[in-house]
Amino acid sequence: MITTALKKIFGSRNDRELKRIGKMVKSINELEASYDALSDDDLRAKTGEFRGRITAGATLDQLLPERARAVWGLNAKFFPDSPYSPCPSGRRGLTQ
Repeated sequence: MITTALKKIFGSRNDRELKRIGKMVKSINELEASYDALSDDDLRAKTGEFRGRITAGATLDQLLPERARAVWGLNAKFFPDSPYSPCPSGRRGLTQ
């Protein structure tokens, strides 16, 4: 009975995890328009930019939304007719 009440107040562990990942998915999707406008060369240049930011002290988690959007942008260019959209929540869970 106490655990049921606590779950109703705080949510289950799964609910909290989905809420946390949902925020990451939202931040990745917000970058869609700006990354879709980039050319292939601009997307390739992002690798060097990311490396520079990492050497400057940024963590991989801080760069995750931009890294994911860059990869998905390339995926969309190479496989434009793919019926599958990226599953950011699943990929995010695998990187944890």
